[in-house]
Amino acid sequence: MSALRERRWLSATLWSAPVALVKEDLGMTVAALGAVMFAHAFRPTARLSGRLLGRVYEPATGRGPGARAASSSEFSTALSRTAQQPAMLGALLMLWGVGLSLLAIWVVLPGLNPNDSFAYADKLDIAGILRDPAGAVISLFVPEQKLGTWLLTIAAGAVIVVRSPLALVALPTLAWRMLSPNHGYWGPGWHYNAVIMPIIFIALVDAVVRLRAAGAGARVSRTLAKIGPWAALVVALTVATQQPLSQLATEEAWRDDPRAGIKHATVQAVPEGASVATDLTLINGLVSRADVHWIGNLGDPAPEYVVIDREGGTWGEDPPQRPTEYAEELYGETYVTVRDEGNIILLKQESP
Repeated sequence: MSALRERRWLSATLWSAPVALVKEDLGMTVAALGAVMFAHAFRPTARLSGRLLGRVYEPATGRGPGARAASSSEFSTALSRTAQQPAMLGALLMLWGVGLSLLAIWVVLPGLNPNDSFAYADKLDIAGILRDPAGAVISLFVPEQKLGTWLLTIAAGAVIVVRSPLALVALPTLAWRMLSPNHGYWGPGWHYNAVIMPIIFIALVDAVVRLRAAGAGARVSRTLAKIGPWAALVVALTVATQQPLSQLATEEAWRDDPRAGIKHATVQAVPEGASVATDLTLINGLVSRADVHWIGNLGDPAPEYVVIDREGGTWGEDPPQRPTEYAEELYGETYVTVRDEGNIILLKQESP
């Protein structure tokens, strides 16, 4: 994004192309970046245009009347060459990004799935969007949780972010999130904004530069350029008080985990190489020694062990009150309790 803002077309292409290999939807983000680059090819920079136009209309002096014609030709040729690189590289990025997203969704991910299908296919109804495009546009902003995310994203860019075409690169991620029936995508929480925020902040820088370059009569634009970064800082500090980062200012954040010993003992109680299903609390600790499944995956084979943390974030306000019965209903096997301490329960499948 920084290279794109600075018109370093090749650098922007080389830095962004591998992003399409990270996650199946990011190919569309790369394609959007390519589209912005491609569109720029048809709007050459004012700096180059002004510099060459100055040469076009300079007096012919002793060079004779042919001087102006030669400079005009040079102007056209230089602009043509300037447009060729972003047009070509932008088109390549669009094809590369869309192609890799389709390859991931139709070939790679189904090939890695035991069911030979894309596991997240139900997260976006493409056919429904095509049948009712007007309804799809409306669903981008309703219910109000979606609208709140849009407004907060724009506020993070001090509103003036919309002045920059670079902000368009954030649209693919925002669009698929809002069009999905999964309400977990609609809000500003979780990690989905990790893609959006760098785009918004660099687009904010670009917007400030564009507003500063406004003509002598555009006093409002120059004023917005001055207050924009400060407004973005105020928004960031305000929002941070409602985010987990603010917990670092509390005494509790610096206390030792009172259940650290219990967690460690539970992990050690699972034999190395055993299959275990667990929630989010101990999944990282177990993965180095066991065959780990997330307990939320329906259709997984019955594991030898099940670990449940009733205080963990997986369950919200409704953790399993009878873990043994929960595991038996989920996996169709009989389980017995091995450990139950500090609301962390370790279950073992009973031998037949």
